[in-house]
Amino acid sequence: MKVVVRLDINAHLGTGHWRRMSNLVAAIPGADAVFVVRTDHRDNSLFIGNRVHFLAAADGEEMLVSVCAAEAPQLLLLDLLKYPPGFVRWLKTVTGRRIVTFHEYSDWDDASDLAVNYNPFEGFERSDSPSLLAGPSYCLINSDILNITRAVKTTGVLTTFGGSDPSGFTTTFIERVATHLPHLPFAIHQGPFAATTRPNA
Repeated sequence: MKVVVRLDINAHLGTGHWRRMSNLVAAIPGADAVFVVRTDHRDNSLFIGNRVHFLAAADGEEMLVSVCAAEAPQLLLLDLLKYPPGFVRWLKTVTGRRIVTFHEYSDWDDASDLAVNYNPFEGFERSDSPSLLAGPSYCLINSDILNITRAVKTTGVLTTFGGSDPSGFTTTFIERVATHLPHLPFAIHQGPFAATTRPNA
C-alpha cells in the first residue's frame, strides 16, 4: 500500500511526530511510505533511508497535492497539523484519496475517513461520529513505554514528553511535580532524542 504522510518537525515541536508516524507506517503490512515534511532541520538523521519531500517555510499544501498526484497513494496520513477550516474536505476533493487525520485538543474533522484524537477532551465519550476514535484508549504507545509500565508493579503515573522533549519538560516535571508527590510511583520515559541539557527554571 502506498502511503503519503504529512507532518511538521521543528525545534519547538521536537521529533515525536516523526517517530509516531514512522512507527505507524511500519505497522501497516506492505506500506510504502513517502513523507511530506516541513522542518527547520533537513539534515536530521531521522530522515536517512526514507523518501522525504521537504516543504519550504512559506509553502502551502500544493506540494502535498503534487506528491499525491505523482505517487498515487491509497492513503494520506496527516499528523497533528493546524488544520484550517475546510482543509481536509478540500484535500479529499482535490486528491480523491482516503484520509486519516490525527488531532490535538478538542477538535476533529468529519471530512476525514478516520479521525484520531486520543485526548480526553470534554464530551469525547459521547461522540457518536462513526469516523472518530476519541479518548486515551486510542493513544499510540510503543513497546518500550509499555515495558516500562509493566515493570511498575503498583498503580502509578506514566510520564513522557515525546521523542526529543526540546523544551526540557521532563526535568521540569521531575523538579516541580514528581518530587513533591513522593507517595506516587512515577514511570518516567525519556525519548531517544531527548536533550541532555538542563532547561531554564
